[in-house]
Amino acid sequence: MLAMLEEAPVTAVISGEELDTIIREAYVLGNHVRRKLVMALDAMYSGRLYITLGFSSIHDYAEHSIRCRKSETYDFLRVARTLASLPRIDRAFELGDLSWSDVREITKAATPETEDEWIEFAESHSLAQIEAEARDARRHGRASPRQDRLGLPSLKTRVLFELEPHEHDKVSKAFAKALAEMGASLGEAPVEPKDALLYMAEQFLTSDPAGGRVAREDSIYTIVYRSCPVCGRADLPTPDGFVEIPPEVVGRVEGEACKVTITPEEERPGEPEAEALLPVPAEERDRPNPPALVRKVLLRDGLTCANPRCGRKVGLQAHHIRFRANGGKTALENECALCPTCHALAHSGLLRIEGNPLTGLVWKPKCGDRRLSLGEELSRATTVAEVRVRPVYDDPPDSTVVENGGGLSYSTAVEYSTVVEDSTIVENLRPDTDEVLAAALIDLGCTRKDAARRLAIARASF
Repeated sequence: MLAMLEEAPVTAVISGEELDTIIREAYVLGNHVRRKLVMALDAMYSGRLYITLGFSSIHDYAEHSIRCRKSETYDFLRVARTLASLPRIDRAFELGDLSWSDVREITKAATPETEDEWIEFAESHSLAQIEAEARDARRHGRASPRQDRLGLPSLKTRVLFELEPHEHDKVSKAFAKALAEMGASLGEAPVEPKDALLYMAEQFLTSDPAGGRVAREDSIYTIVYRSCPVCGRADLPTPDGFVEIPPEVVGRVEGEACKVTITPEEERPGEPEAEALLPVPAEERDRPNPPALVRKVLLRDGLTCANPRCGRKVGLQAHHIRFRANGGKTALENECALCPTCHALAHSGLLRIEGNPLTGLVWKPKCGDRRLSLGEELSRATTVAEVRVRPVYDDPPDSTVVENGGGLSYSTAVEYSTVVEDSTIVENLRPDTDEVLAAALIDLGCTRKDAARRLAIARASF
């Protein structure tokens, strides 16, 4: 019996904080190594060294060696070239402050003059918001995020479906019926398939089966539009945040819509108050939320949990950002919509909410302020060789020669950095000569990596 107990596996209990540390370490190290990957791939492409390995293109090499699609390879190469002129974004990527997804998007629009703005934007917005802002910046020729944002930029969404033949037949006939009904009311006006889909969606949302579901005032299928009567700007809530829409969209529906008016005085933040160190006595606390205020809070936040990482729509409650128990006011400026889970997290201290709804709320989970010192793990990652590409002219730069293949007459040099006996060696390896020497060393039994290291040592000693 004793032997059986000794052989039984030991189950270790791990806390959320410990798992969070593991995940963050892996995340930062992954970014660090991904950066070196894109730089090395760019060096392979610039020197056309993939040809010496038997590949006809960099895409062929990347698909075979690192299992990358052509679009991924293109992104790697584009980012590597762009980071050469964006040192602060490059550094934030190296340290793990920006993820690969962040860098991939903001490098589509950032310039050396605006990279700080994009870093700040990326640190305070979701990936979907970063993607939308970068796409809009490229579309309008902007190099920085918008300063007068009301919501996400108005970008079109492509909807794709894969249907079986019998499903496609059913949908096609439904579209044809909708187009016929719309055509009868619109006369000779052309009707697009998109119009038919919107027509069917409207019919479904505005009608319920007889004797079936009962419409609720806070239905998650309610369409909410926010509109400013002064400037005319409008937006609507989406899972990624509020998106700007043309004012005429609101104009077409406001005649039949249920309107709720929020005055500037209700939403404007009041004077900042000192945080109460001790709970306020019950008799001095402000009143609980009246139903009319709750309705305004939920509609203002788009009938969605205001936590940008949540997005739930069911069971929403109006939450005091500064608790009533600590002297918080029962006012629109001090309220936000939360789902039951986020509401419980806020009151338990696991989720802190700061700021105000007008200028923007800051959401701080319990682990959100923790910054890691990776120490030995990061030092191990830095031993991975880093390469950079720079031009080395065969002729003086002012005597540009066009070769048969077109382009400038210069070869690409690769800056190769490796660690040998605690000393860093940086050397220019010329593909036209060093490849021959490397091939000879490989024939003698060296690996490619060892051959490159030996060449670097030899050049340094000379």
